[in-house]
Amino acid sequence: MIPPDARQAKPFYYNAWIYFLIGMLVIIAGLLPSFFLKLSTTDLLHHIHGPSATLWLTLLVVQPLFYKLGKMNIHCLLGKISYLVVPLLVIEGFKMIGTMIQHRNEYPPLDAYRLGFLDTVSTIAFAFLFDMDIRQVRTTGLHAR
Repeated sequence: MIPPDARQAKPFYYNAWIYFLIGMLVIIAGLLPSFFLKLSTTDLLHHIHGPSATLWLTLLVVQPLFYKLGKMNIHCLLGKISYLVVPLLVIEGFKMIGTMIQHRNEYPPLDAYRLGFLDTVSTIAFAFLFDMDIRQVRTTGLHAR
């Protein structure tokens, strides 16, 4: 049960966009040598997954920024765009897991299965948390978490 005071919580996390931006930059730096610098040799699935994941990260940066700036119409529009981005990310995430398992010989023994398990759990958790967030869209304190 959600405590009554949590439903009435005041908006917070005004600087969330900064934290998401830092995270995005770390992710891009980590993927620079293996993805962004090898776009000409990347397969179609990676060409779909990379930009859609980058779009999701971009939404995480700009959506709270528009909230902070009081531009709720843009914030809400970006939220509606996430209704398209998240299912795409989840579907292609599972396809990426399948591809990793198919190419398991390119990994140390059993690592593809370990990573596949972790990625499966993470993808399911991501979808679940997104769903919970959308269900709380009218309760700012819970939606912002």
